[in-house]
Amino acid sequence: MSAVIDKEEMFCNSCHTEFVFDMLSNEDIAPEDIKYCPLCGAPYDEEFRKQLIEELYIHPEDIESRSMGAGGEDLIMARAARAKFPYSIECKNQEKVNVWKAYEQCDANSKDYEPVVIIKKNNFKPLVVVDAEHFIKLHKQESE
Repeated sequence: MSAVIDKEEMFCNSCHTEFVFDMLSNEDIAPEDIKYCPLCGAPYDEEFRKQLIEELYIHPEDIESRSMGAGGEDLIMARAARAKFPYSIECKNQEKVNVWKAYEQCDANSKDYEPVVIIKKNNFKPLVVVDAEHFIKLHKQESE
């Protein structure tokens, strides 16, 4: 007797990768719920960009998403955007993420800005990875 596997074959228009999603082990997820490729994370950086625009009132022309596969930061910011949000962003929307490698990639692209990795997994809230010393400094500044 063989196990029944309900697979959904999908194709990412950004990284041009075919991937298979196991619907049985993820019973609470329908194919239409899978918004991002688990390999490249497209297009989560655009969603995070929109959130920065809405929440921090950054002008849309001051922040743009870099195309998939292009080197450097995931979000390109003008000086006005950097004044409100002085971070270098790397967005990862994958089912499995090597946090250390993602942070290393972000740090290599960060120049003079604090590297921040935004991690998103389907049906989970996004998480932020930031250096612990920087995190403590943020709270120290608030308490002064």
